[in-house]
Amino acid sequence: MRDEQEDKMSPASWQRPPILAFGLAALLIVVGTISFFHSNGLKTLQSNWLNIFKPAFSLNLIYDNTFIPMDGSSQKYIDVIIKNKKGQLLDGQETTATIIKGAIDITTDPHPPADISKRFIASGPLQSGYIIINFNFKGVSQTLTLEAFDPTPPATPAISAPKTDTTFPTATPIISGQASIGSKVEIYIDDKFNTIAETDESGLFNITLEQAISRGKHRLYIKSLNKYGIYSYPSSQIYINIDTPNPEIDLGNIRLRPNLVKAGEVFYIFIPASADTTAVTIILENTNWLLKDKNQSSIFSGAIRAPKIPGLYRLSAIITNSGNDNILAENIISLTVK
Repeated sequence: MRDEQEDKMSPASWQRPPILAFGLAALLIVVGTISFFHSNGLKTLQSNWLNIFKPAFSLNLIYDNTFIPMDGSSQKYIDVIIKNKKGQLLDGQETTATIIKGAIDITTDPHPPADISKRFIASGPLQSGYIIINFNFKGVSQTLTLEAFDPTPPATPAISAPKTDTTFPTATPIISGQASIGSKVEIYIDDKFNTIAETDESGLFNITLEQAISRGKHRLYIKSLNKYGIYSYPSSQIYINIDTPNPEIDLGNIRLRPNLVKAGEVFYIFIPASADTTAVTIILENTNWLLKDKNQSSIFSGAIRAPKIPGLYRLSAIITNSGNDNILAENIISLTVK
C-alpha cells in the first residue's frame, strides 16, 4: 500500500499538469500574436518606437530662388523657420551655417523679422559655380544649393519677321526671330507687354500674338529673359499696320443675363454674328472666354465669371472669320458688377 502511494507522489505523476499548462500558455501567445498583427499592432508599435527618436521640432528654409549673381555685392536672404510639435516658433540663434562647397560670405541679421527663427544673409560670390550650405539646429539640418551666375545681360534678340511697315488683316499676327538659346522672349506692342515665347534648341522662336491689337499702326520690339531673370537690351523696333475688316457682329442685339451681376458670380452673354464668323472670344480684365455657337445659328454664347470687385467694366471681343483672321472689337458692351 505504501509503495502505491509513493508511486502516486513520484515525479512522473506531478509533471504532467505543468506540461499542459505550458502548452495552453503557448497557444494563448500564438493567438495573441496573430490578433496583434491583425489589429495593426505592429504599426502602432513602430509608430511609438519612432516617436521616441523623432525630433521635438522641425527646421525649414525660406528663400526666393536658388540663384545668386556673381558680382560680390548682391545679397540673398535665407530665413530659418523652427517650430515645435505644437507649431510654435522657436528661437533659432543656435542655428549654424556651414559651407560645404564653394566660397561665399554668410552673415546673420541681428534684427530678423518676428515671424522667423533666424535670418542668414549670403553675399554675392566672385566666382561662378555651385555653392552648398548646410544649416543645422541641434542635430537637425537642411542643405541648400545655390548657383552663382554671371549677371551679364543676354545677347540682344532680333526680329526676323515681320519686316517694318508690314500690314496684316488680322489682329494677332505671327512674330518670329532669334534670341539666346534657352531664353524666353517678351513681345511688346506700343510699350505694353503682349506675348511671351520660348526659344528652341537653336534660339529661334515663332509665335502668334496672345493679345489682339486694334486697327492702326503699332510699334513693336522684343526683349529676352534668361533663367536667372536677367533681361537683355531691347531689340530694334519695327512698325506694323493692322487693317482688319469691320467685325461682323450685331452690336445692337448683344445680351447679358442677368444685366446686373454679383461680384464673382457667373453671367451669360449672347452675341449674334455673321455666317462668316467661326469663333468669338470675350476679353474681360485680361482674361479670355471662348464662346460657342451651340445651335449653329450664328449666335455665340457662353458663361463668364464676373470680377470680384464691384464696378463698371467694358467687354471686348476677338472675332475670327472663315479666313482665320482675328478682328478686335473693343468695348462692345458694358457690365455692371455689384
